[in-house]
Amino acid sequence: MAKRSEKSSKGDPRLKREIVGPREGGQRLDIYMIGVFDGLSRKQAKKLIDQSKVSVNGKIEIMASHEVVPGERIEVRFDPPEEKRKPPEIKLLYRDEHFLAVDKPSFIPSGVTMDPGRLTAELLAKKAYGAKLKLLHRLDKDTTGVLLFGINDEATRSILEEFRKRMVDKTYFAIVSGKPPEKFDDVRHIKEVPGGRVASVASGGMRTETSFTTLAVANGCALVECRPKTGRMHQIRLQLSARGFPILGDALYGGAPRVRIGEEELEIPRQMLHAYKVAFNHPASGAEMEICSPIPEDFERIAKALFGVVSVLKKKRC
Repeated sequence: MAKRSEKSSKGDPRLKREIVGPREGGQRLDIYMIGVFDGLSRKQAKKLIDQSKVSVNGKIEIMASHEVVPGERIEVRFDPPEEKRKPPEIKLLYRDEHFLAVDKPSFIPSGVTMDPGRLTAELLAKKAYGAKLKLLHRLDKDTTGVLLFGINDEATRSILEEFRKRMVDKTYFAIVSGKPPEKFDDVRHIKEVPGGRVASVASGGMRTETSFTTLAVANGCALVECRPKTGRMHQIRLQLSARGFPILGDALYGGAPRVRIGEEELEIPRQMLHAYKVAFNHPASGAEMEICSPIPEDFERIAKALFGVVSVLKKKRC
């Protein structure tokens, strides 16, 4: 089959889109992809599918064996070439002799992964502020916001103990699909399952609890404040998705890659989840500490497009 030029979605050059032609029906999805996207190998196609970066008619498709049908819209979100990526900034939010807080950027893990050469917020912070820093908790790769590091052993132990005893008050903002109740709590047990995900279980697993408050609703979406009382992997993402309100851009849990506003489609650049604030007792003085992260530009842009002037977010500025 002759290669066709890749089409990019308006506003996001990483997103490529094709419509399955009459003669292409019945092909496996991975085979179809290497036929229409220049320079793509079958291994690369399979990896993109496994990473939940391929959608069929707006729904994430995780099966490379899916048989494409004429007229289906196939969209693939490609990563930018490595050589074109600029190292993200790691902004300092607070620092004293005991601990510091940074503003974690999106698209990088919090701490070390199985790939020792991968860039992380921990490596950036250590390079900028000291090699002996101890990461105290984690945020998901695409989640932005407050990330804490211990500077000395005593402070590290103290803050970790506050996390263990659930004394750290955490506040997140999320933009989701649907119309959630004004206030609701979610308590469930979860466990890790294949594919880097978590799932609800009827028995066993780890207990999770979060309180949610809906701050704004418009265009089939909502701005939600999330107050997790436990700190499990993907907790907020799973709870909202299980309730029928997946976070926009969260491909792993069914979040929409774009939303329609009138005649226009709004591309969602990442999962719309921001760790806005942490509050805890200072490890040395015992004083109440409250550290917050400014609402990031991409989050505020999506919120403004969906909900207009978001007075709630403006009041929440640090």
